[in-house]
This record gives sequence, structure tokens and C-alpha cells, in this order.
Amino acid sequence: MLEAIGNLPETWLHTRYKNVISFKRAIHKYEEEGYSSIVSGKWMNSNPSKIVDEVADFVLSQYCLPVKYTISEVLKIYESVREAKGWKSLSERAVGAWLDKTEQKRIWMLARDGKDEYMKHFGHTVTRNRSEWFPNAWWAIDGTKLDLVHFANNKQKMAAELKINVVFDVYSEKIIGWDIAYSENHASHFRAVKMAVGESGCRPFLFTYDKQSGHTSGKMQNLYDRLPVNGHHYSHKVGRKSSPAEQIFNRLQQQVISKMWFSDKQGIKVRTATNKPNTDFIVEYKTALPTVDQFNKIFQALVNKWNSGKQEDWEYNRIEMYNQETEHREEIDIMDQLSMFWIDETKVKKYYAHGMPLTVEGKDYIYEVYDETNNIDLEFRRKWVGESLIVRYDPERLDEFIGLYELTANGEKRFVAYAQSKRMHESIPVLMKGNSKALLLQDIEVRDAELKRDQEAYERLINRTGISRESLIEEQELMVKFQGHLPKEEQMETDRTGFYSKF
Repeated sequence: MLEAIGNLPETWLHTRYKNVISFKRAIHKYEEEGYSSIVSGKWMNSNPSKIVDEVADFVLSQYCLPVKYTISEVLKIYESVREAKGWKSLSERAVGAWLDKTEQKRIWMLARDGKDEYMKHFGHTVTRNRSEWFPNAWWAIDGTKLDLVHFANNKQKMAAELKINVVFDVYSEKIIGWDIAYSENHASHFRAVKMAVGESGCRPFLFTYDKQSGHTSGKMQNLYDRLPVNGHHYSHKVGRKSSPAEQIFNRLQQQVISKMWFSDKQGIKVRTATNKPNTDFIVEYKTALPTVDQFNKIFQALVNKWNSGKQEDWEYNRIEMYNQETEHREEIDIMDQLSMFWIDETKVKKYYAHGMPLTVEGKDYIYEVYDETNNIDLEFRRKWVGESLIVRYDPERLDEFIGLYELTANGEKRFVAYAQSKRMHESIPVLMKGNSKALLLQDIEVRDAELKRDQEAYERLINRTGISRESLIEEQELMVKFQGHLPKEEQMETDRTGFYSKF
């Protein structure tokens, strides 16, 4: 039969099947659906040209609905109103052919399947000239859920709660910095960038990131202003394919992370069974799952595996690509690094009588200023308790100290003091160790010492001015006595001598 069809004259507009398999498929379709199923869609198919104006709008709007009607279901709805509206009948083939045209497909794909699917098919992309790129020309950071399951102290004894931030050198795709945390916030971004600077020993010429709030916070924007050469940094718009970090990260997940036996493979856009975990297998071996504490070592191994690999058409691996010599390199010395990786709070914070409170990543800290003898700095407290200051801190040294800065009238930050983690005291005698009791008594004495100091300052003020509570009483007694007509000269003399007349 296949040979016979191949010998038909060309004037017979019949399909020429390429092989036996496609011909058998056509025969099966004919047996199931009848002759019309194998007739060319161009032949007597209730021409798609009928689908115009109101008919076109009706069909397209029904097919656009997120319930995702099939073409057969759309036709049933169409038939239910066709006669009343005076519309012509349509065939399923005609509707399918019309919907498959690009100008309709662009609309229904966006409505039915969402922006991501639309962008896969129709999103325009920019081609970048990479021929003159070099190591550290462009760094990009991306953060997402880490697709690895860990042991957890819950009913299931397992969870996948960790987030990962990764800094890539875009030219070589080498991972130069990363951080694992329970939430993707500014402190995690900070640690990943700090590792990248420590690993590279230089600045990038461009730094990019996504719109996640941690990146756009004032704290991180301040760091990003200082990090790249000439301050070149920006965020990629949501949904665009312009972020190289996102594209590299997807391949990192697929090629390295998902190959671990405890990977849950639960990327947001998982579609096929190949990209889904064997949950039965993971549950069976959940007692062998790594703990959260082991994940830094695990991810370091994955980073090493990624960095030692390469794309198929590359001559060198990612480490070799990154280590290539280049005339463009902006070194960053250790002092620059130390000054760069302090985060400034964007709003001033009040230094209270009990110290300076600070909350980072949901954890509360309290700091106090001590003098060079490790005693509470009374002179600092005299000037700054109740005042508002800018707090500057290193997220990796929050248990040690912070910097306090005065915000001047012209917006400059002027250093005031370093504050240390506030001493905590034990009140139960049996639990006291070493000189803890002496330190407790020393800190308790601060309240009385400050009170005494300020009382003495007030008495000196009275001595200088003669204005006191007693002088106020004397003045008002004279006012009443003279019915409010005490001459000014006598009133001034009373103010001067009234306090001393009590003695």
C-alpha cells in the first residue's frame, strides 16, 4: 500500500508517507477516526478564513481561559450559541489550524500557560559580544532554594529548608563565593560576596543581581556602590532572560546538585518524571541523610566538581578559564576588604540606657560601650544615651562588636565609638565563676555613680546661676506678698541671695 501511494500521480494531492511507521500510524488513525482524519488539513476543512471578527474573538477568548479547554470543548461551547448568533459551523481541524497561527498563539499561550512559557517561545533576547570578555569582568549573584534534603528534627525526620546564594564569574562560570542559610536575606548575600572578594582578591568591573529585597536594601546597595570598579552595578528585571547567574545556576542544579541521591529536584518549573525525585527511595534511606551542619562541606565538594568541569565546546575547564592572564584586573588589598565589608544600618538607632539593641536575621543582639579598662564608659553614656546613631557591623562578627557613628548635618558619618557585646551577669551565687561577682557589682555601681555625677553637676549649675528650686519658692512667696508688684531690681537681688538665706 505504501508503495502504491508513492506511485500515485503528483496531481493527486495525497500525503506521501516517508516510512512504514508513519504509514501504519495513519492507518490506525483512519480505523479509529475515519477517513477525514487522514485527509490534508487544507482540503475541505471548514476553512480557517471563516474564523474572523466576532467568531474569532469568541473562540480565542474561550481558549485563553486558564481552565484550559480543549479544542473539542471550545467547539461544544461555540455550538451552544452558534445558531442564536447566526454564525457558521466550524470543524475541529479548522479551529486547531487557526489557533496554531502565531498571531493567535502569542495571545493564548500568554493567557493559558503564563509568562514563562510565553517567553520561551516568543521572548526576544539580546546577543552579547563575549569575544573580549575576561576573568572578573562581570560577577553575578543568584539565590534560590537548595534542592537537597537534610535530616531534620521533625515528624518526618527530613526537610529541604535551606537557601543558597552563589556568586559566579560570568566569563568562566566559576563559583567564587557562596553562602547557605535558612533565608535569602541581605546577610546571606553579604557573606557570599565577601567570600568572592576573598577568593578573587580583586574587584569586578560589573556586578549584577535580581530584584530580591535583600539586594535592593540600603545596606547592600551601599556595599554594591563600593564593590565594583567605578560602582557599576544593577538589578535584572523580573522575568527577563538577561540574568547570566540564573542561567548558569539552572545548569548547576541540573548537572551537579540534582545528581546527589538526596536531591529533591524540586525546582519551581519541574515538569517531567526525569526531573522529579524518587521520594520512596529518599524516605527509605532518610536515616542516612546529612545534617544541616554537614552541608557546607557537601556544597564545597559540589562547587569543586562544577569548577573543574566545562562546557562541551570549551577547551579549558572553569578554573583554567578563570585563571587566564588579563591586563584588566583591579586588585583589592586587605585593608580595602576590611573597610568594605561593614554594613551600615540605613536608619539611625537610639542608644538606650541599657545599651544599643540590634536585630540581624531575626536574632537579637545588645551592645554596650566600654572604656580601655573594660569598664562601662561613663563619659560616652553622659553624651550619647538617648541619642540616635548609625550602627555599622560585620555580620560575621556580631557576637563581638559594632561601630557607632554620628550622622552630621551634611549627611556625613562621624565615628563615635566601638560597642562590644554587652556583658551578661549571673545572679545566682552558686553559678558565678571567677570574678563574675566583682564585675556584677561594678556594673551595678554605674547607676549610682551616674546619679551622683549628674546631681553634682546640677549643684554646680545652681552655684553659677543662683537659680534653684528654693529661689523659685522665695520668688513666688514675694510675688504673693507684694501682690505681683515686686520691683525688678529687688526681684533680681532676691534671686541672687534667696538660696543662701536659707542657711
